[in-house]
Amino acid sequence: MIVPMIKYDFVLHSKELPSFLQELQELGIVDTKRSNKPVDEHSSTLLEEITRVTSVVKQLKKIKIDQSAPVDDALLAPHIITRTEQLMEEKESTLLRKAKVLAEITVARPWKKWSKESLDRLGELKLTPHFYIVPEKKYSAEWEDQFPLSILNQEDGRIYLVVLEQMGLPYHFPLQENRLPSASIEQLENELDQIERHLSHIQSEFEKLSLSIDLITSYRAELIAQLDLYLAGKGSASAGRYAVHCDRFCA
Repeated sequence: MIVPMIKYDFVLHSKELPSFLQELQELGIVDTKRSNKPVDEHSSTLLEEITRVTSVVKQLKKIKIDQSAPVDDALLAPHIITRTEQLMEEKESTLLRKAKVLAEITVARPWKKWSKESLDRLGELKLTPHFYIVPEKKYSAEWEDQFPLSILNQEDGRIYLVVLEQMGLPYHFPLQENRLPSASIEQLENELDQIERHLSHIQSEFEKLSLSIDLITSYRAELIAQLDLYLAGKGSASAGRYAVHCDRFCA
């Protein structure tokens, strides 16, 4: 229901202002008019902290939690905020690494189980492997009689093959050589498993912190109240005396 409001103007000395504003704020039915922008370093710091905490609250609200899980009462708001920010950065960098590894797996999978160890063994035998990808229609079966060749894989209309060069003998193969991926499929899949486990750990810690979201919300409300009170005083200052304007609901 819309009700009329009464406007009051108060004039008082600066030493009386903090307690006066505090008492007005405790009434809960008073709206003190103030600037909505920071006016100095202190108010800017408060606003930055409020913005920071708001971002953390939004992140924690996205987390699905078990409402029956116990809350860690030892956690303090500043720790939860800092740790949440750290986890957000950690998750972002881990997801970027996951995307890169998945792309590398796509490239490495057709080459099957080649590894650095197998290449080293060939080097001990004075053999140098050369790797090629050729469309099935352009593959010549005669190459198998002309070169020490082995087909590693055949998929998606392409043939993946390796040709061995004997050290000290002339070598030429009629295809453009391809570079073998720097990591084997096994290495990349192991790394992907580690990444998935790490993401799972991050999620678990997010869920634990999310249980204390009421604490963070209350902390944010306290910061907003501090900023309101501070700006109300700053915005009303004039020649050593203060004029406080407020609107109060009438019954």
